[in-house]
Formats: sequence, C-alpha cells, structure tokens
Amino acid sequence: LRAGARMQGSAYDLMEAVKETLARFACTRLAAREDGAPGNIAISGLLPSATMRDAVLQLVSGLPGVASVAGEDILTVDTPCPVIDFLNWSAEEGLLDSAGPLPPERLVHAGEMVDFHLTTPSFASHILVDLFLSDGTVYHLDSNNWTAEPFPPNLSLVFGGAGVVGLPLTAQLPFGRDFMLAVASSQVLIERPRPRMETVDSYLERLAKEIERALLGGAKVEIFAKVINTAPVSHDLFPHE
Repeated sequence: LRAGARMQGSAYDLMEAVKETLARFACTRLAAREDGAPGNIAISGLLPSATMRDAVLQLVSGLPGVASVAGEDILTVDTPCPVIDFLNWSAEEGLLDSAGPLPPERLVHAGEMVDFHLTTPSFASHILVDLFLSDGTVYHLDSNNWTAEPFPPNLSLVFGGAGVVGLPLTAQLPFGRDFMLAVASSQVLIERPRPRMETVDSYLERLAKEIERALLGGAKVEIFAKVINTAPVSHDLFPHE
C-alpha cells in the first residue's frame, strides 16, 4: 500500500486502502462502503468477469483491518471497456445522473422490444440514445427524423421498444448484459443524420470531445445509464402441454 493509504494523520485509513485496491483493476466501475460494524466492507459496481470479481474480493479481504467483504452488488457486464471508461469519466465530470448504483437491470428475451424509460432533465434538451453491445457495436435509437427542437424539461419518454419515441429495436445476438446510455444536452452535440450503428471506440471518443466542447460553451449536459440483460427465449416462459 502507498503511504497515503497507510496513514490519515497517525491512523491507518482502511477505506482509502480499499479505494486504492479497487483502482488497480482496469475496465471497472467499483465503489466500497463500510457496512455496519467497522471492517465490514460492501463492494458494488461493474466489472467484466466473475474471475476479476473473485480477485477483487480476495485482495480486499487481505487488507489489514478488513473483517468481511460482501460482493453481492457487483455486476458482471459484457460491455466493452470504453463504455465503462466513459461512465467513469462522466461521473468524475459530475454529468452522470446517479453517482450510486445503476437502476435495476431488465431482462429482455430474444425478439422482445428493447426500450429505455427516461424523464428529461430540468432543462430543455437534445437527446442521444445509444445501446452498446458486447461485440463493439453501438446502436443509435434516436431518430434522424426528429426536429431540431429540444425536448421540454421533466418530460417522461420511452425510447425504442414499442416506439413512443425513437427507432424500434428487438433483443438479438449477441446476448448478454449491455448498456443503454442517454445523453441530454442543452446544445446539439452531434448533428443528424447519423448512422443506425457504428463502432463503440470511435463514437465515444467523438462524443466525449463534443461534450467537452459544449461544456466549455456553457451548455448543460446530463447522462443517464441503464443495464439491459438480453437472453435467448426460455422455454419455461411457455406452459407445458
């Protein structure tokens, strides 16, 4: 451990040591808190594999002062690392709608509609809605036919799905835990038309630059995230004859 984790004044700082340990793992979004008695650590967040989850729990368990470690709120996701990095950057910039756990994931079976329920922020906003898949593809669910007018504040919307707003999308291969992101901005970030799909890396790099440009110009930006768990159709969903 670095000296900063060992000492806070003259005392060992357990939570700083835990934070530094979690920061050693790339492609993760993890947080920790003391749960009840001192030394009982609860870890929550996102990482790419069960193997990494086990490694995180083992390392934290070995820290001085740790009595127990709970990892039930760690979610393994199939999302490419640039999406996790973008989420971490958004949180650091104060743009992510929630600094805590993401809303509960929704299970969507093959052929079912994928949708994103969203309430627009407290300012009039232009909205981008994206689904990021494990194969490195991003699908854009906002329509190129939208007008240039922003959505009014505090408006409940459903993107995709049965299609109240935006383009419809059904769950299909590759299945897994994927991310849907919505970016609301008081200024237009990316001009339409844009393709129905593109690669994650190039898109997020461009999106981050446009967000930074908009913020420097005084724009308001808010980002919403949700995990979507897609899976093949389960035969147990149907009654046995």
